Amino acid sequence: MFAALRDADADVRAHAAASIGRHRLVDAVPRLTAALGDPDAHLRAAAAEALGEVLAGPGANDPTKEAVQAVATLERALGDGEHEVREAAVAAIGRMPPTLSKRTTVALTGRLDDEAAGVRQRAAEVLGRMGEARAVVPLLSRLGDATREVRIAALEALASLGDARSVPAIVRLVHDPADDVRAAAVGALGRLQARAAVAPLVEVLDRGQPDALRARAAFALGQIARAANAPEAVDALIGALDHDELAAAAREALVRVGPRAVAPLAARLGDARPDRAAVYVELLREIGGKEAAALATPVLLDELGRGRMPEEPIVDALGAMLRAPGQHDPRLMVTLVSLLGAPSGSVRRHAAEALRGSVDARAISALAAAVGDEEREVRIAAIGELGRLGAQKARPELERALAGSDEETASAAARALGQLGDRAAVEPLIAALGRSERHVRREAADALARIGDSSALPSLLRAVRTAAPDRRATAIVALGGVVRHRPDATARELLLGYAEGNDAAAALAALDALGAMGDRAAVPRLSRIVGSRFDDDVRQRALAALGDIGGDEAMHTLVTMLAGDFGDPRVRAEAAWALGKQRRPSDAALAALTEALRASPPPVRANAAAALYRLGRAPDALVRLLDDRDAAVRGNAALALARTPKARAALQRLADRDDDRYTRAAAKRALAATAPPSPAGDWIALDVVDFDGSPLGDAGYRLVLPDGLMRTGVTDERGVVREEAVPSGACTLVLDEAGPSR
Repeated sequence: MFAALRDADADVRAHAAASIGRHRLVDAVPRLTAALGDPDAHLRAAAAEALGEVLAGPGANDPTKEAVQAVATLERALGDGEHEVREAAVAAIGRMPPTLSKRTTVALTGRLDDEAAGVRQRAAEVLGRMGEARAVVPLLSRLGDATREVRIAALEALASLGDARSVPAIVRLVHDPADDVRAAAVGALGRLQARAAVAPLVEVLDRGQPDALRARAAFALGQIARAANAPEAVDALIGALDHDELAAAAREALVRVGPRAVAPLAARLGDARPDRAAVYVELLREIGGKEAAALATPVLLDELGRGRMPEEPIVDALGAMLRAPGQHDPRLMVTLVSLLGAPSGSVRRHAAEALRGSVDARAISALAAAVGDEEREVRIAAIGELGRLGAQKARPELERALAGSDEETASAAARALGQLGDRAAVEPLIAALGRSERHVRREAADALARIGDSSALPSLLRAVRTAAPDRRATAIVALGGVVRHRPDATARELLLGYAEGNDAAAALAALDALGAMGDRAAVPRLSRIVGSRFDDDVRQRALAALGDIGGDEAMHTLVTMLAGDFGDPRVRAEAAWALGKQRRPSDAALAALTEALRASPPPVRANAAAALYRLGRAPDALVRLLDDRDAAVRGNAALALARTPKARAALQRLADRDDDRYTRAAAKRALAATAPPSPAGDWIALDVVDFDGSPLGDAGYRLVLPDGLMRTGVTDERGVVREEAVPSGACTLVLDEAGPSR
């Protein structure tokens, strides 16, 4: 491409400049700077655009001497004889960071008077993005420009600059002949949040044309009223609710106003006709918050007692008040709990939903009674709250719900019994492992794992041996939860037998259970499974188990699989991740992980970087991965390089501008990190299902752990994502968009 810049054909030179810009080739800056003096205007414009792309890339905040010289040349290009070149130079300056673009402020401001409208428009846009306060007065002069695109650009720039001095001039453009200019003027007044703009905006709301402009005025009034005490704006918006063409915009604006709209709405509720009162109630619910709860609760309770409108919207609003932080009105909970016994099933459903996540022990008796409600939604909400509260007294009701015929109710009851952690619930849960519904069996298995009662081991061993083939895997999951970190020879031999068997679902569950148990006596046979089985799902889960168990023999197998040349890169990726769990990694393990940073498949690179982070190692090979095309690779490399001084500039770039939010978060964590990786003592198991509820197998995913680390993998045929040794906190599962179609 560099040679093409010297081609005799001007079009070839221009294409070469554009290509250099797309690839952000920093070494080309001197050549592009020279091209700004080429006789061909098209090439000069292409060179200017390319410089804008290159100088906006990595390292822009710490400009080189060549970059500074290029900006000076671009500044001179603002006076080029061809408007195409001037416009390209303005756009290029607009792409640069302030460290470079601020050098051109005076010359750029002068382009607001350019003879070409396109140049004036671009100059206004760029000055607005730059936040250049000195440009306010020159921009005001452009509000009278003959070209409407320039007027719009000046309006948006002034709104970005936030200078209240521009309000009177902008108000005049509310009456501009062009619809889009009037719309831009109204939007600018809203962004400026100036009380002086309320009266003209109310006038537009009442009499403006077209209706889209009136709706925009409603939004602008909402912006102003949210920022300042502007009761006249709120009154106008409430009045606009009576006009069908404005109602939706007025509602959205009032919600944006937030707490300042609560008192006017509450004051009008009692005297409003029923249909309008329903709108006010819904708005109070949407606004919510501590301020709304204090002012709205009395009038909502009063409205509920009047009986002039359906109860459900009022119940929903009361639920929003109950959830408000710092809310202490005892009438809310008493009222909502009493509605669990309302004659109407619809009201009971809304009351149960309103109470979700907010009730305390005072509601246990009412919730326990609601477990037997004829409405499924009421039952499930009540069961969920009893589990959240750890309501031991409600165990009999939950056990009856577990034994019931409704699948969703039984599943919720199993989950709640696990939250209770009461050993007395073990036998009913073991019995539920024999049910026909897969979801109920899985919830029961997870509940047993959560309770972790070692005295249940004989019963679970018997349940595994006697289970029907299509239900055995779930029983094994339950067994794995009970033997987690509790090696047992009988359980180990039983699980190894299934792991070596032909039932794939049972084998995968048994391998997970062996990893959770952590018995090193299982390592030799697990290593043989890795070397002899050609089912990649089984091999991956066996490698995961070896990583969870650890030890020299397990590490040797993991290193062998990582360093090997296998058809499925997922096997190598699993081995890399598992090596990161070893407490005392061997030199061979560290060498294999470092070499894996150069692997072609992104999952191998990502998991190798993650492993090195966990092991507290940061080889130089990680630095180049900060520019990797894969987000998980970049994020994990950033974490591993947290205490590497030479990587800080690149880490800052990722934290500021990376396309992936999890990578940005990892880079920010790396920049702030002074401690070693978080301790990992929890575990997580997720069932990934398709839209129809069937297991979603062979789906690529990222599991983002609480410490920001990204574990890449592929779901097995069960659709399972399972991980031992997880730091405490919330995890996020991100499925690949390019996953299999189902």
